[in-house]
Amino acid sequence: MPAAQTVDITVGPNGQNSFAPDPVSINVGDTVRWTFASVGHDVVSGPSCTPDNRFCWPNNTNCGNNGNGGMGTTYTHTFNTAGSFPYFCSPHCFEGMRGTIIVQGGASPTPTPTPTPTPTATPTPSPTPMTQTVDVAVGVQGQKNFSPNVVVINVGDSVRWTFLSDGHNVVSGSSCGADNRFCSPGDTNCSFAPNAASGEIYTHVFNSAGTFNYFCTPHCADGMTGTVIVQAGSSATPTPTPTPAASILQFSSASYNVGEAEQLVTVTITRSGDLSGIASVNYATSDGAGSQACNVVNGFASSRCDYIITLGTLKFAAGETSKAIAILIINDSYQEGPETFNVSLSNPTGASLGSPSTATVTITDNDPSIGANPIDQPGFFVTEHYYDFLNRLPDSGGLAFWTNEITSCGSDQACIQLKRINVSAAYFLSIEFQQTGYLVERMYKAAYSSASGTSTLGGAHQLPVPIVRFNEFLPDTQEIGQGVVVGQPGWETVLENNKQAFALAFAQRSRFTTAFPTTMPPTQFVNQLFSNAGVTPSSTDLATAIGEFGSATNTGDAAARARALRDVAENATLNSQEFNRAFVLMQFFGYLRRNPNDPQDADYTGYEFWLNKLNQFNGNFVAAEMVKAFITSAEYRQRFGP
Repeated sequence: MPAAQTVDITVGPNGQNSFAPDPVSINVGDTVRWTFASVGHDVVSGPSCTPDNRFCWPNNTNCGNNGNGGMGTTYTHTFNTAGSFPYFCSPHCFEGMRGTIIVQGGASPTPTPTPTPTPTATPTPSPTPMTQTVDVAVGVQGQKNFSPNVVVINVGDSVRWTFLSDGHNVVSGSSCGADNRFCSPGDTNCSFAPNAASGEIYTHVFNSAGTFNYFCTPHCADGMTGTVIVQAGSSATPTPTPTPAASILQFSSASYNVGEAEQLVTVTITRSGDLSGIASVNYATSDGAGSQACNVVNGFASSRCDYIITLGTLKFAAGETSKAIAILIINDSYQEGPETFNVSLSNPTGASLGSPSTATVTITDNDPSIGANPIDQPGFFVTEHYYDFLNRLPDSGGLAFWTNEITSCGSDQACIQLKRINVSAAYFLSIEFQQTGYLVERMYKAAYSSASGTSTLGGAHQLPVPIVRFNEFLPDTQEIGQGVVVGQPGWETVLENNKQAFALAFAQRSRFTTAFPTTMPPTQFVNQLFSNAGVTPSSTDLATAIGEFGSATNTGDAAARARALRDVAENATLNSQEFNRAFVLMQFFGYLRRNPNDPQDADYTGYEFWLNKLNQFNGNFVAAEMVKAFITSAEYRQRFGP
């Protein structure tokens, strides 16, 4: 019998919410040793974030309420039975911190031979080829992938797929079309194969040589495909496939420079090593300016005054080696000298962070002295609205059209003032913003209802306010609006693809799955969304949203959850009811780059004041003087100059 071995797993490597490696395959009698590389984690056995009390840190008791391990702590467990053993970290399970131990039966002990009489010579039979089972993990750490996605076996061998996250299946076929050769869970009805739960296993024996493509139905369009290559011959001594170097993500440079008048700086992220799978990484800008006034000169660039906050997730397809982030630069009129801000990478999946994972961007000032405030210039005014509401550079046609709206007034100041108000409001009212930023606000409303805010208008009291916060709204709006320029060829397709991808990701976030467990029946799920939205749906709208789940009795289908969420968020009644609340909220998000209750405000008194005025004038922003007040406020104007 082969000697028992101990296999090591790192808990929270490099501060990430993950177990590495994952999954791990061992034999009966082997031991797994978890070493805690960062604080705030534990190890608990069980599928779908539910303890099953098979094992847990530190001593296999009180699982689920067992506390967190300190850095450097180790926990070991010996596995004496074959099977698949899913486990998770309690604090971070819904963020995808899960793992699986696959315990195989291992070689049987060789019995001691008993002496026997010498038999009559007989022909020596040909040895029977041994067969093997090759493991493929499905949805590692919540990713949409098979790992490894290409396996080479021999005729008679088996492939065992272990589902490490919910919402996936295995269906044979190419180009996302089932060919009915095999599928989970039982090789029948492949065109309608159900999704498996985390911890489930599906095995198929391949009895003929050839190349067998397969995919995950809900995520095939996202690249979740795999291949089994079956060769003729014996599996007795399979040749191991060399393990490629790990995938590494990092910036192409530790520093970048941009002139203040150049409008944007492009920062490149490179990927090296193993490029066979998908990978992703979060990125975010940051600076040391905090809430300081825009005329302060201390070498720190400010996201309110000097550049536009840029946050999001880069997704690398198999084979992709680089991607770029474009960060918009504001050409203010302050004399500042060189100023810097940072861009950082975090939370990689399917890869590790290399060095540098933080880059410094230096903005070179172009002002020999403090000049006039550029926000009074029509072209600058229009450009800044593209930055603040659409998160992109202006297209030439749009810039020319909206600038002409203002310059057509000539020197008529009353005309200029009114045109500036109407041009400004047009960005909130535009199709592009209504289908990106305003949709994000409504999705938060449908998912989480309203927050409670404090106001002193007419006496201290509480009022319901939009629940989405500026730091949530901005990356989500940038994601859903990526590459969308209304009026350009194909923009509708780009927008719809973005909506589908964003809704699917939103519906799989831990905050959403905690509020809406996958065990929730479809009717309850949809009713709760409409209740949060404050909408009494028509029978048709209700049936449409519930119908996204087909005949399912739970809401485990992630794609159906996303579609139902969109059905509610895009409901016409919600769009109308939420419109004025969102219009006021965007005055703070767009012009002032902050939450309504952030300094200079202390609560929602200002928000309530403008909401009451907008409601009083039935949404007429000109009569309410709301847009006028914000674009002429000192807080807005001083973002750009004196």
